Amino acid sequence: MNAFLSDEFFHLVGWRHPGDDAANMATLRAILNDQCVKYPGCIPGQSQTSITVWPNRRLSSGDMIVTTCTCYCDIPVENLAFHARKYGRFGLSFHRDFLILAGARPVIYVPMRDDDKTTIRGTALLDDMQAIYATFNSRFIEPMRARAGNYRKRTVTTQPATKDDTLAAVHVLLGFRFLAYVKPYNSQLRPDHPHYYYSEREWRITNYLRFTPSDVEHVIVSTAEDGAAIVNEFPDYSAKIVILPAESD
Repeated sequence: MNAFLSDEFFHLVGWRHPGDDAANMATLRAILNDQCVKYPGCIPGQSQTSITVWPNRRLSSGDMIVTTCTCYCDIPVENLAFHARKYGRFGLSFHRDFLILAGARPVIYVPMRDDDKTTIRGTALLDDMQAIYATFNSRFIEPMRARAGNYRKRTVTTQPATKDDTLAAVHVLLGFRFLAYVKPYNSQLRPDHPHYYYSEREWRITNYLRFTPSDVEHVIVSTAEDGAAIVNEFPDYSAKIVILPAESD
C-alpha cells in the first residue's frame, strides 16, 4: 500500500506557469516567508471564505463554481514528477492528519464522456445538479433576499430554527459544502493529458492554510542549487529539502 497511498499531501505552486522555475521559486519563497498557503487575492486575517457562482458558465466545464480554496494532492513523492508537468517542480508537503484537522477534504470526481449526454450520468448528471441549484436559488434564495429575510447564524449540528434559517443552511450546504468540491473530468482523455484530473487525487481546504516549519514534511525544489538557496534563507527546512525526482519513462 505504501506505493499507492501517501502520508503527506503536496501543494505545488506552478499551476499558472509550470515551466517557469524562477517564478515558482519566488512563489515558494513567499509561502515559506509568510508561513501561509493562500488562494489568489487572499489577505490572511481579513479575507473571508466565499463562493462565487457564475450562472452563465457550466458546472460540467469546471468553472461555474469558484471558491476560496487551497489544493493538495495525495500522490507518493516518487510519483510526483508526473504531477509536476502541470504544476511545476516547486512546492511543499504536509502530513495528511495536519491537513484533515485544518478541514481538508477530497474532491468529488465526476467522469464525463462524449456519449453520456442522454443519460443521467456524467455530463447530464452535472447539468442536472446545476439546474437544481439554479432553481433552488431562483425560487427560494432570491425571494428571501428580496424581502430581506431574517435568518440567523447557527451553531454547527443544531437544527435551523426557522424557514429562512433552513433555506440559508441548505444554500450553504449545496454550494459551499458540496458543489465547491465537485470536479468534472473527461474520462476519455489519456492520464497524461493536462485536463485529465482524476490522477491528481486532489484535496481542498476552503480557506488559506497557516503553518509553522514543524508542520512541513518536505520542501520540493527542482535542483540542488535551489535547495541550497532555500536552506540559506530558511534554515529550519535544512533537513526537509527534496529534489523532485525525474519522471520515469
